[in-house]
Amino acid sequence: MGFQFGKWQALPILSHVRHTTQKRKVTNFTNGVSPTLSGNVTFHYIILVNIENEPLYTFSFTNEKKVLKKLNQLAEGLNLKVLHS
Repeated sequence: MGFQFGKWQALPILSHVRHTTQKRKVTNFTNGVSPTLSGNVTFHYIILVNIENEPLYTFSFTNEKKVLKKLNQLAEGLNLKVLHS
């Protein structure tokens, strides 16, 4: 693990942060060694939305507690309202 240096770019003006979920069936590929597992997984998305109501950045999580913590941190740190869909 190391550090990368570069030029920072300012975030565009954001209007809100949105939380949405999607349920999908997930299957591991067979490799001959590990058992093939499948099951339903809920994906949680945090979406930063600009003032034109366009999604700019999306963060994906499968852990509900973690996504809610990150959602609140982003909303508080960027002073944005949270919309759930």
